[in-house]
Amino acid sequence: MSAYPPGISAAGSRDTISVTDADTNKEKVIVISDLLNVAGVAGGTYPILTTDTWVPIPSQFRLVINGSGSLVLSYKKPGGEVIASAFSYALNNVVNRIITYIADDSVEMLAVFPASVTVKLIG
Repeated sequence: MSAYPPGISAAGSRDTISVTDADTNKEKVIVISDLLNVAGVAGGTYPILTTDTWVPIPSQFRLVINGSGSLVLSYKKPGGEVIASAFSYALNNVVNRIITYIADDSVEMLAVFPASVTVKLIG
């Protein structure tokens, strides 16, 4: 009997999750430690987001924003529905502005901003 729930297995010393894409019905194995390097996150203790890239939203998070320009946040609901431009901010030389909430039912977010703005995700 496995110590893991159905669909989750261990591979050597690295735990994995086996998922099936609902659209293609193809199985994919994801190494859990690789989830720390999701697309759109530049890595580090305070990952810097890449503009115009969807990223998973941790259950508790903060966005730390610096710079000048515009920041537009969109999010996805669990069923895939996109709420485009849910929040829009005009930034003028902000330093360490904190955003802690997107929406109760959000699972992914998309931040669009110019090179003059940095957005760090702290999960």
